[in-house]
Amino acid sequence: MTTFHLFDQKQVSLKDLTRESADFLWYQLLKDVLLAMPETVDSKIEMIDRFRIYYSSKNPTFLTKVDEFEQTYQSCDAICWYTKDSIVYRLVNQALRTEDIEALLAVRYYISDLCTCLKKECEKLKVQGLDVLTVYRGQFLPTEDIDKLQQSVGQLISANGFLSTTRSLIVAEIYAGPGNVIFEYVIDTHLNQNIIFADISEHSEMPHEEEVLFDLGTIFPE
Repeated sequence: MTTFHLFDQKQVSLKDLTRESADFLWYQLLKDVLLAMPETVDSKIEMIDRFRIYYSSKNPTFLTKVDEFEQTYQSCDAICWYTKDSIVYRLVNQALRTEDIEALLAVRYYISDLCTCLKKECEKLKVQGLDVLTVYRGQFLPTEDIDKLQQSVGQLISANGFLSTTRSLIVAEIYAGPGNVIFEYVIDTHLNQNIIFADISEHSEMPHEEEVLFDLGTIFPE
């Protein structure tokens, strides 16, 4: 499945939108809706119930981890839970990749927490004087997606999820594997003040990977 959306800014009317541009706008709207919904006790219970239903059929041994999450999770721990190969990471990313509206609504409580934590961490980096950030991402892309990117210079691009990158080119090359694609992102924090990201290596179980995580649906000029 495509892991990004493209938007051609020259398409000014809805009737002129390509499918890809329409998907881009839909995804940005979905993010706004999810974050605008209030975090309540009921929404947290709904999320836990979703975890139980999902893992009872997929992997019942994970139900003890659901119990742990229910008993220990706090909003300020959202990044830590994301960096683990955890019940949260698996379900949230599957829902984002497949654009499963029902599942996304069920886990909106956590998504909102993670977005909030990333924003706070980003503000800390800017206060520390970070001017330019260069990060990399290695991944497999089908030939049709590579062709699409090559034909879309000057358009906007966004990932359909939280975008995981690394400060280390070597780490990106390891994840890419032979013959795959390495993306390089150069972010001028003064010119791109709306781009939210966080160096989450200190929260990670693998700090040597120097992971930098971008907010849900972050928009990049290509």
